[in-house]
Amino acid sequence: MPGMDKDWLFAEALDISDLTAYAAVNFTNVVDTGALINHKGDSISQVLNAGGRAALNIVVEDTALAGNGSTTVTFSLYDHTTVTPWTGGRKLMEFTITVSATNYPDGTQICSLPLPAMELSRYLGVTSLVAAGDLTAGAVTAWIGPVTQQP
Repeated sequence: MPGMDKDWLFAEALDISDLTAYAAVNFTNVVDTGALINHKGDSISQVLNAGGRAALNIVVEDTALAGNGSTTVTFSLYDHTTVTPWTGGRKLMEFTITVSATNYPDGTQICSLPLPAMELSRYLGVTSLVAAGDLTAGAVTAWIGPVTQQP
């Protein structure tokens, strides 16, 4: 897995298992873009993807995802002016996968989606929602970093 800055990390090996249809998990951390600084100590613009290189990355980590064959899981990125961006925040993007018993083993990249090149609210957060079926096992890591490709 690529290197990650803890200030850009939403969750590391977050257990999202034992979810049934319409159950959601808010990821552990919220990214506070107002607290982010560059190597010179200057505040980073809230247009995080002005150069087109920042992405929401999600990978399976430690525990393979397992479902009943028709389990769908949607990962969403939100922004908001409060520290709970998934509550009343603006949905910036989402990505949906269908999980069977074996198609998302440990280390599998779920997505690497470039952030929108627009001004974002101060706080960013990620959720996962099981939209159909049951998710019986799995853990994920999510962060903002460079666009990555599955090896």
